[in-house]
Amino acid sequence: MPGTSNHGWALAVDLGGGINSFGTAQHVWMVANGPAYGWIHPTWARQGGGREEAWHFEYEGTTTTPPTSEEDDMTPAQAAKLDELHWMLSTVRSQDLPVIRSQTDRLPTIHAGVDLLQAAVTNITNGVKAILAKLGA
Repeated sequence: MPGTSNHGWALAVDLGGGINSFGTAQHVWMVANGPAYGWIHPTWARQGGGREEAWHFEYEGTTTTPPTSEEDDMTPAQAAKLDELHWMLSTVRSQDLPVIRSQTDRLPTIHAGVDLLQAAVTNITNGVKAILAKLGA
């Protein structure tokens, strides 16, 4: 059913570039560092986890590590804009909006990343339009 996929809601991605194979340096790095940015490799997708999808990562929406001083180089205006975008994304995710279903549920290919990006942009755009409409803007 459209709108029920975590890929369609941009809450899951199927990655390539070496991350899509167990044991590669890229996959090991993503498993170790992804959670600091909210991306986890779910138990069911791990080796021996049942469905074994090295490429599949899900967004939890939290971070486990605050940015270091080297990473935190935003101006106050940029930080305020980022906070505003986070609020808008959380509002969009809480809305019951029509979404475009990506094909990543069925086809872990390089094109899946493009499908996911297109779906995420469309979903966010629709959500922002809905928010603006409710605000009367």
